[in-house]
Order: sequence, then structure tokens, then C-alpha cells
Amino acid sequence: MKIKKLTKQYTGHGIFTYVVEYTKWDIVQFNQHRQWCWETWGPSCELDFSLRLINLQSAERNEKWAWLTNLDIPKIRIYFASTEQASHFLLKWT
Repeated sequence: MKIKKLTKQYTGHGIFTYVVEYTKWDIVQFNQHRQWCWETWGPSCELDFSLRLINLQSAERNEKWAWLTNLDIPKIRIYFASTEQASHFLLKWT
């Protein structure tokens, strides 16, 4: 698990500020972290759906966090909108 500030190369840059990246061997840890985020900030969705909800200007979108899972590549990530969410995450899990 690594947390880093998003740069322009990442999908979600400009909407989310930080990303936590996991390896395919971290799937249990990722699942625990995603559940904690759900309990802490409420329900969210996959990054692609979150971006589509922005385009639809939907009130259903959770602006604080989202996740991405693609085990084929593999890309397993949790995205945070602000330093506040990233700091809260780091205090809990590191």
C-alpha cells in the first residue's frame, strides 16, 4: 500500500487529490480500508461511475472518496478528495 498525491497522469486528477495504491496481494487490506471508508464517509462507488455522476450533476455522488478495482492490469486504488480525508486515513491505518 502506498499513498500519494495525484498528478495529471491519473484519472480523477482535479476531482480527487490523493490516491492509495494496492498490489494484487493487498486485496484483503484494500477491502478492509474500503469498508472503513464506507463507514466513515458513507457509500461511494467505482471511480468511473463517480466521474459519470459528476457529468450528470447527480446528488448521488460521494464527493469525499471513490475506489478503482481492475485485477486484470492490476489497478487497485482508493481515491480521496482532500487532504482531510487522506490524513484521517493515514491516522487510522499507518
